[in-house]
Amino acid sequence: MTATLNRPPHRRWRWLIPTLILMGLGSGLWIWRQGRSEEMPIPVQRVEQGTVEQTLNESGTLELGNQQTLTAPADGVTVDKVWVTVGDRVEPGDILVTLRNPGQLTLLANHDLEMEKQQTGLEQARLKVREAEVAVEDLGFELQKRQLSVTDAERSLAQAEYTLANERTQLQDVQELFDLGFAAGDDLSSQRNRVQSATFSYQEAQTRLASIKLDLEQHRLKFQRAQEALDQIQTDAQIALQQAELNLAQLQLRRREILGKLEESRIMSPSGGIILDIAV
Repeated sequence: MTATLNRPPHRRWRWLIPTLILMGLGSGLWIWRQGRSEEMPIPVQRVEQGTVEQTLNESGTLELGNQQTLTAPADGVTVDKVWVTVGDRVEPGDILVTLRNPGQLTLLANHDLEMEKQQTGLEQARLKVREAEVAVEDLGFELQKRQLSVTDAERSLAQAEYTLANERTQLQDVQELFDLGFAAGDDLSSQRNRVQSATFSYQEAQTRLASIKLDLEQHRLKFQRAQEALDQIQTDAQIALQQAELNLAQLQLRRREILGKLEESRIMSPSGGIILDIAV
């Protein structure tokens, strides 16, 4: 007779669970025992402050990098002054060498000479205008003086005319008295002399007035010509001044360009470094 035992499945799990628990405890025990192992001795050495050196014996070639060779910016220049020596340390912008460019220096000297000529021309033009102005002013003063002289001469002529008319009236009175026998011949002769003298003075005053008026007209014409000349001189001087000022401006601009090229004759350090060699 064969019998089959069918155990319920949950009974088999009951045996497996305690086994797993025991296995887990065993592992934990092993790990715990491992953490409780004995300490291992470690060698200790005292450290003191000092220089640590390590020598390496290797073969090779040592080269200095970032070298720059500085040369003159143009041909035809000479060295005027060297500001550094071999081994000097320089910073960016330091002047290393000052160069001399004879051609540019000659050109600068010629421009300075031409500027001086233009400036002299300006001064001469201004002086010429001033001289003409002074001449016109002097002629103006002389013209005023002659006008006053004409006024004085006209006053003198009027006085001489009045005197002559008075002496003639007196002569008529003396002549009538002489004709009536109430005046002597000497009185008549004396009065005639006074009339003659007054007539001479009157004529002299007329001549003097005419001469002064003629001189006044001549001086007025001279003043007019001087004024016209002054106007022309001022016009010419204005044109000359404008041209000279334009020339000066152009020369000054060119001079700045020359100075700029002379400034380029200075060799400056483009960066910081040490002077390795100087070949002059």
